[in-house]
Amino acid sequence: SRRAIRSSLNSIINESGYEYKTSFPDFYENDRTINNIFVSNIRDSSDYWVVSYSFDNNMLSINGEYPKSQEQSLISFSNEIEAEEGFGRAGRIFYKCVNTPKGRVVAFIDTTSEANALIRLLYITVIVSVAGLAVTYILVVHFSHLAVASEVENAEKQKDFITNASHELKTPLAVIRANTEMSQLINGEDEWNTSTLKQVDHMNGLIKTLV
Repeated sequence: SRRAIRSSLNSIINESGYEYKTSFPDFYENDRTINNIFVSNIRDSSDYWVVSYSFDNNMLSINGEYPKSQEQSLISFSNEIEAEEGFGRAGRIFYKCVNTPKGRVVAFIDTTSEANALIRLLYITVIVSVAGLAVTYILVVHFSHLAVASEVENAEKQKDFITNASHELKTPLAVIRANTEMSQLINGEDEWNTSTLKQVDHMNGLIKTLV
């Protein structure tokens, strides 16, 4: 935006017919290079005026594109600006001052419309970004559920399988333990039923480890 403003002030000065020797490099050629491809002329949508002063700082003339009803206020504003040669700014009004053989010339441009356009662009960008993030979040949540649905189903099936397998393995072991302990009560303890109980405990430990 600043490059566009400076380009517009340069063109206003150049097209006003004032001859001056500038000490500022001209970065605003008409060719479309990577450095100035975004530079635009904003004076078509903004008020601008050029004020010429004599060497003793008396105003000689004012011209430009601005509401004629505001000419006196623009003159007062221009006279209050102590512009030195070069670019300057007062609020949203930018200006360029040059010295000519006949005196001092100051070009002003009101960038309120440009600033408002940038603010609108900022608000639109924020709103679109937030809306885009919200839509993206909803889509991600929705499709992520679809993406992991098969994995969730497999996990549930695996859980059911482990539960059923554990139950099916522990049930016969419980019966074997009960029968072996009953045999011990009836016939007394011997190496056979003791070995059987040890193997039952060993199998129960394996089942717990697998689960």
